[in-house]
Amino acid sequence: MKTLVDVILYQYKTLANGENPLVIRLTKNRKRRYIRIGISINPQYWDKIKNKPKPNCSTKEYIENIITEKLAKYQKQVLEFQATDKDFSLNQLIEAVDKSTKNATIKQQKNCGTN
Repeated sequence: MKTLVDVILYQYKTLANGENPLVIRLTKNRKRRYIRIGISINPQYWDKIKNKPKPNCSTKEYIENIITEKLAKYQKQVLEFQATDKDFSLNQLIEAVDKSTKNATIKQQKNCGTN
């Protein structure tokens, strides 16, 4: 089965500042999981059709850069699973991506602490 990885504006949760969080939507076998990416945006600056910030958003490049990085991690892991013909669930996909992210974060903290 094909696994879809998208970024959407999560409209079911409005934050105190009036913005909505951006989430990665993983879909496989009609099941969905949502992962927050740590960014929120005012709905008036989000293009729902293209699923990306509108051109009049002041932080458009910054948001697009983070979205691209996050999507690339999940898409890369999906390709790795498919290349090895490994059947995987959405939970296994999330764990595999989080595991690699946590390892990178720990190395960065050690480098920053020794300076």
